[in-house]
Amino acid sequence: MKTAAACGLLWASLLAMPAAAHEQPMAYIGIEAAGANTLQVLTKDARRGERTLPPLQLSLQPACVQRGQAEVTVTEEALIRRWQLQCSAAMEAHRLHIDGLNSVRPEALVHIHAGATSRYQRATRDAPEVALTLTDRNATPSVATYFLLGIEHILAGPDHLLFVLGLVLVLWRAGRGVGAWIGTVTAFTLAHSITLSLATLGALRLPPAPVEAVIALSILLLAVELARAGPPGPGREAPPSWTFRFPWAVAFGFGLLHGFGFAGALADIGLPPAAEAWALASFNLGVEAGQLLFIAALLLLRPLGRWLPTAPTAQLATHALGGIACYWLLVRVTTLGAA
Repeated sequence: MKTAAACGLLWASLLAMPAAAHEQPMAYIGIEAAGANTLQVLTKDARRGERTLPPLQLSLQPACVQRGQAEVTVTEEALIRRWQLQCSAAMEAHRLHIDGLNSVRPEALVHIHAGATSRYQRATRDAPEVALTLTDRNATPSVATYFLLGIEHILAGPDHLLFVLGLVLVLWRAGRGVGAWIGTVTAFTLAHSITLSLATLGALRLPPAPVEAVIALSILLLAVELARAGPPGPGREAPPSWTFRFPWAVAFGFGLLHGFGFAGALADIGLPPAAEAWALASFNLGVEAGQLLFIAALLLLRPLGRWLPTAPTAQLATHALGGIACYWLLVRVTTLGAA
């Protein structure tokens, strides 16, 4: 398992370094048929701290005429714009072109709806055009869309993956059985599901900067505990610390903070008004599916342990885990101080 963990750590590290552990933001574009040849447009462009990404530029073919000025709202998470368009044809006769998708913000979620009928389509910098059709053939249910978003969010968020990896290493070092594995993963799942739901529905909010700093600290704590324990061997029992005695409690406690981090992706795009509960549940299930895929990948890499020595591999994984977490913590604390 140590060898598998080291390989998983290398994968997560390569994802982590260019973006400092942040997943790439996604824009949201809502296009609604609001009357005879009239469209209501809403866009959400993510904010990261004091930095607001430039608004996306939208154009329709055939062209439409904007009615009045756009209504602009700035929140902690996004720049929101709303305006109306008067068109010469019905919504389904138009194609939407999006300018502004790039390496920083590579995609947008486009929600096309009229009454109770809607569909979702993802536009990317390589495919920035979307047909504004509502046919059943093109329809994508919101539950499926948010489930896939949940999977992508956890797999593209290396700080969350490294915490899961740290838990795996702690359980392996402590010699815990299947019951402890199930209990620890369940505790982490339950904890971040609670705070993800509360934050997304607006019942409880925490500033993102300190949350991200504590997430980095949670990974560093696991690395320090693993370094103190050292590699396994004859007569080398795991230290009697809370981390090794009650890994489920550590997973639950820090999982509450990780839930606020997961909520960041939903803050970028929001929830569909007619299916908030289903979309939230789907996103959460997607996060769990991605987490299980990561653990399954570690298990598939276990045969590599036959060719690599256990102790050096364990030390490499522990030191790399701690080094990355320390770097993230310093960057995020510095950002927090600047804010």
